Order: sequence, then structure tokens, then C-alpha cells
Amino acid sequence: MPKVFISYSHKDEAWKDKLLPHLKALEQAGMGMVVWQDRQIDAGEKWHPAIQDAMADAVAAVLLISADYLSSGFCVKEEVPYLLDRQERAGMLLVPVLIRRCAWKAHRWLAARQMLPRDGKCVAIDFPDDHADGVFSDVAELVLAHLLKLASDTESTTVLLQGVRALAAARGLRPTVTHPELQLAPKWPVLPPERIDLTRLPETGAALFGRDHELQLLDAAWCSAVKTGAARTRILAFTAHGGVGKSTLVNHWLREMQREHFLCASRVFGWSFYSQGARDQTASADAFIDAALRFFGDPDPAAGSPWAKGERLARRAGAERALLVLDGLEPLQSGHAFDRGKLRDPALDTMLRVLARHSDGLCLITTREPLSDFAGLAGVTACDLDQITPEAGRALLRTARVVGTDAELEDLARRFGPHALAVSLLGVYLYENDLRHGTGAARALEQRAGNEPLDRVLAGFEQWLAASAELEVLRLLGLFDRPADAGCLGALRAKPPIPGLTDRVVELSDADWDRVLDRLEKLRLVQRQSKDGGPPEVDAHPLLREYFAKQLRERQPEAWREGHRRLYEYLKSSVRHRPEGLAGLQPLYQAVSHGCKAGLHQQACSGMCQQL
Repeated sequence: MPKVFISYSHKDEAWKDKLLPHLKALEQAGMGMVVWQDRQIDAGEKWHPAIQDAMADAVAAVLLISADYLSSGFCVKEEVPYLLDRQERAGMLLVPVLIRRCAWKAHRWLAARQMLPRDGKCVAIDFPDDHADGVFSDVAELVLAHLLKLASDTESTTVLLQGVRALAAARGLRPTVTHPELQLAPKWPVLPPERIDLTRLPETGAALFGRDHELQLLDAAWCSAVKTGAARTRILAFTAHGGVGKSTLVNHWLREMQREHFLCASRVFGWSFYSQGARDQTASADAFIDAALRFFGDPDPAAGSPWAKGERLARRAGAERALLVLDGLEPLQSGHAFDRGKLRDPALDTMLRVLARHSDGLCLITTREPLSDFAGLAGVTACDLDQITPEAGRALLRTARVVGTDAELEDLARRFGPHALAVSLLGVYLYENDLRHGTGAARALEQRAGNEPLDRVLAGFEQWLAASAELEVLRLLGLFDRPADAGCLGALRAKPPIPGLTDRVVELSDADWDRVLDRLEKLRLVQRQSKDGGPPEVDAHPLLREYFAKQLRERQPEAWREGHRRLYEYLKSSVRHRPEGLAGLQPLYQAVSHGCKAGLHQQACSGMCQQL
């Protein structure tokens, strides 16, 4: 049964006892939920798993904040990371209540939220004794509103729905309300949906730890947009190797911004260049420039040279307080030693140079390669992301419910870091294999072949998922340098099977195929995302695709070539004669790439000429 979880220090137990009746009143209204606090643990029950299980079942959590709470290692290191992860991933309601005055604004995860009671007051001083009922009644109202939202979203929860609606009717409330956190947010102007397009950014994990400095840098860069003069930041670029968490950092900040209606942004536009292929392909910014010009209202996006398009886009975007997010820029940067990091696309290069000089907004970039040509330019700020700290790694492992002391988990994070991706997947692997106290199991992973910690973790998944449809899906994704759409995956799943690659997936019904993808999403190995209401695309982190591509290419070269041959044939047949525009040409470019990897160089060249 869904729970409302109370997180508190035992030194504040008297205040917890004053809160309980207000939440119990909701429970007694028959809404199919229960209030949970750690005094309910039976004498013979193990307390740590019991608390974790309660948090996993919670739809809302109330945090009683005080100096004792914020200095509690268990509350801050065990409960808070997991609750924040649940809020980001599952939409859990998080309600902080300031019981006693303390320096709570020093904690970013708290400073970004509306504290109850409002206006800088605290319960102990401003609402003593029975006056606290007013604050705790507000807490109960927020929980009620959240339950109303869940009930309106999930018609299958019949008991919850009926109970909540009955209570809502008794209180004169409407059955649908906005999310409580949005009700509490500052009243910034709401940005119309047509002025926001972040659909092309990658899905990432929600857990983020140890990045307070970078988040503050993002805040400062955005706030500097109101300043004048050449000293302000117009382009902010985060540089780091793959797997460090660049995209996760940016997505986390965007979610914070979205809760505050993007803080007076005029438009918000995001683009991931990973969807245009890896660096060894003929990636270009043409599709981005075309889509961005249309988004910013250009009357003729196809007009002019690449340089003219780039300048026109910069003028339009820079004339307003726009937020432009460019994720994974390295496919368009040179990888050669003599000009490493140089932008190879003239339109994009021109756009960024103009934005650096003249822009009322902010362009945010993530890339594996430093923007060498832009180093030292006025208006451009570059930040090399350090690898995650052992403390941040420990928090990631705790969100995956790996059990251990601080020292043990930080040691794991050192051995499998410093990449956030490797540490995060390590936690999933240990938990899903029922190895919650994972020190010994982690040592076994370290013995596996591979120089990189991520390779060892993925080798563990590979052995665990051996002879399964799930492993076949991961290897199929290694054939792609971008998200795999339903048509391409359907061509690979078609009979006859590709020996050693699709023996199991060809036998799957559509329902079983969805269940396989559900499991891989739960393991955080793939993501699904629908665009424009169409069938979902299936994607994985570029480092995962690279790993499984390498395994397939080296161990099963025949399957590697046959998979690319099928994709070549499918994509070639999907393009009509003389395709128009970038969208029409894109499948043909992909077909040529797959044809070359299949060893069909001459056919791919001839086929492209015939189509054009």
C-alpha cells in the first residue's frame, strides 16, 4: 500500500508526534494510503531494510528540518539521497518543514525548495504549542493535493480515487489540481508550450550528487543575462569525458528551471548532436540549424549559405532572453591532434561566434572536447568537470540501495569511478543480483577483462544477462550511432534470425518485446522516448553503445555485417526517389553508413546516386 514517509531526527520526535494526527486523518478517510515512521519497526525486524522498503513504497515524504536533522549522517546520507532520487524518477512529493531554525539554505537540495512555514518562519519559535496545527494542516493539504493528482492520473487505483474524491467533495475541492510544488513556486510568468522544445535532449538518470558548484555556476550564468557589458557569460561550455554526467547535470538544472517556469526565459530550445551520429560519421549541424531557425521564427530557413544561416540564427536567438542547450557537441568537432576540438561545421561555428559577442540569453554546451577556437573569447566560459568525488559516488550507491559503511561505499566509488555512469550502473548491478553488501562482488568484477571500470561493470551485466533477449537488444543497439527507431528495430527483428544476434528477439510478441525493454529500462541500460506522438525510439548511453558494438564487431563479425546489411536495405527502401529536404535525405545518409559497415561500399555509393 502507498505510504507517506516521515523523515526526522529523533530529537524532534515531539514535533513528529504533533504532525502524525494530521496525516493519520487522511489515512482514516479511506484513501488507500498509510503513514509510516520508523517507530513502526518491530523489535525483531532489521531497521535498515525496513526503512528502505518504506521509502520505496512512499508517494510522499515529509522532512522535519532542524540542525539535528541536517547533522544526522543517516538522514542526510541514507534517506535524503534516496528520497531525492524517488522525487526525480517517480514524482514523489517532498515537503520540507522547518521545525527549528538552522542554516538550511546552505544545502542546495533544500534551498531550491519552498520551505514550510513560509516567510522564513520556523515551527518551534513562530508556531509553538497548538499553533503548530496550522502548519501541519498545510502539510496535510499538500499531501491531499498530491493524492488528488495521483488519483486523477491513475484511474486504476479505484479505492484511492473514491476516497480522495469523497474527501475532496467534503472540503469543496476540485478533483484535479496542479502539482503542489508548482503551487508553491514563485509566480514567474508561465512560458507557453510552443516556446519550449527540449524533446531532442537525451534521457538521463535523475540522481545528481556533488555538483553544487556547477549548479551554482549555471545559476550565475543565467542570472548574468540581465547584466550589460562584455564581461557577462553568453556561452557556458561543460567539458568532460563520457560518463562523467554532463547531460545529467544539465537535465537536473533544466528540471529546476522548469519548476520556476524557466525564470523569465523567452524561449527554451535543446538539441543533442548524438542523434546525428558519432564523430566517425559525416555528422553536420544542418538539421539543427534548420529546426532552430524554424523554432525562432525565421521565415525562410533554407535561404542562404551555411555562414548566413548561422549568423541569422544567432541574431534571432540572441535578440531575446533565450536558453539554447547544445548537448554532445563532439561529433561536430575535429578529433585530429593538430586541430583537436575545432568546430567543423561553418554554420554552427558562425552562430557561436556571433552569440559570444551579442546575446541577451545563454547558450549552454556539453562536449567531450574543449572548444579550442573559443578559448579566451569574451562572453565564453568553459568549465572542465572534475570526475565525481568518492562522497558523491557513495550517495549514488545508496540511491541504488547498496548497503555498507561510508568508508566501504566510498572505496567502491574510488575503484569504479571516477565516472558517474560506472558507479551508478555498479549500484544497479549489485542490487539486482541481491548483492546489497557488494564489496566482495565488486572485487569479482574488478578481475574481469577491460581497462576501464565501466567496461568491467558492463562485462558483469553481459555475463548475468547471457542467453537472454535483453542481451540481444543491447547488442542490437551497438549497431546504431543514434537512437534506434521502431522501423529499424523491426527490420532487425524480422525472420529469419541473424545467427547469434537475434535468435530470441525474433520469437518475441510485441507485448514480450515491451516487457524486455521495460526490464532494461529498470536496469538503467536503455531509455525509450516518443517524438511527436510516434512509436518510441530506443536509446542507450553512447558509451554503452560503443561497448556492445565493440563486442559484436570483434566476437561475431558475420552478425555485425548482416545486421548492418539489413539496416542498409531497410533504410534504402524507405527513401523515395529524389527525396526533398534534410528530413528526406537523413535516412539515405544512414543507409550509406550502414552499407559501408556491412562491406557494401560500391553498392552503397551506387544506390545513393540512383536515389538522388
